[in-house]
Amino acid sequence: MRSTSPNPVAGIILVAQAVVVTIILALVGNAATLPVTFLGERIAVVTLGAAAVVLLAFCGVLRFIPRDTRFVELSQVSGITVFLIAQLNGVSEVTSLVPLYAISAGATLFLVLHDRDGDRWSYSFGAAVGIVPWGVIAFAQIGSGVVGDGPTPIVRIITLGMLALTIGVWTVIRLSATRPSKAVRQVGTVLGVATPSVFAWLALLVRP
Repeated sequence: MRSTSPNPVAGIILVAQAVVVTIILALVGNAATLPVTFLGERIAVVTLGAAAVVLLAFCGVLRFIPRDTRFVELSQVSGITVFLIAQLNGVSEVTSLVPLYAISAGATLFLVLHDRDGDRWSYSFGAAVGIVPWGVIAFAQIGSGVVGDGPTPIVRIITLGMLALTIGVWTVIRLSATRPSKAVRQVGTVLGVATPSVFAWLALLVRP
């Protein structure tokens, strides 16, 4: 996914959405909250809507920086969305959430190597590491379903939708190294905007 930064148009779209989502949250006034616990005790609460706004604004601001920031963006979008989706699926222990964030964000380190030399092994190792948090989330869904307290339909939609977008982004990164073209770059730009956008708008549908 060769450089999509700076890209003022994409940046404006993302920041504008952050503003609109903020207004909607202010008008609705009942944003969903997700607990963070340690040894079963609640130590913090994450407001899902606010987190989605921060993600949109963060991605938008990066698009105005006159240097290649795509892997910074990818690592943080991956880490934060995995953190939040894990929470939506019932994972609340900070000792689980932080490693999931770190593993997901850290997988992009392999992509930096892949982008530099096109080595398929670095890409393969990155993909193998990056899929681990999604496996944990899948087990969380299955486990909660077995005990009769499975996630709501919107949570399932968010989980599957973000997984699909993540796979799309990784596929474009591979194609950008093996079959670079204007079309691939354009798809990369669209996915870069779509990923935080889709998450933010679906997050508004999660009930408190």
